[in-house]
Amino acid sequence: MSGLHLALAVGAAVGAAALALVLIVAAFRGTEARLLVDRLILIELVLLSGAGLLGFLLLTSRPPQDRLHILYGVVALAVLPVVRWYVQSRRGGRRITVLLVGAVVLVGVIVRLFLTGG
Repeated sequence: MSGLHLALAVGAAVGAAALALVLIVAAFRGTEARLLVDRLILIELVLLSGAGLLGFLLLTSRPPQDRLHILYGVVALAVLPVVRWYVQSRRGGRRITVLLVGAVVLVGVIVRLFLTGG
């Protein structure tokens, strides 16, 4: 089960990087790519939720090396919904910029998850 947890975490890391890349391209092109960005956010949330659920099940048998891993997992799961809610009424470049900041923060949190996991 921990192998699946790791696979979902790697998928979430790749998804977060892909989201950031799409947002960078959208910013340079001057487009919103709203449909693609929303789909990537949904995929990311599914991967993070799966990894979180498996992590929760693994808590009793194999807890993480550092308890901060649990906090980072909650933060990772919350970043994109909060950012997406915040930008729902914004348009254009400002929306893309805020989403990009959220994606970069998520990448950083996922890096911390890998460092505190074990």
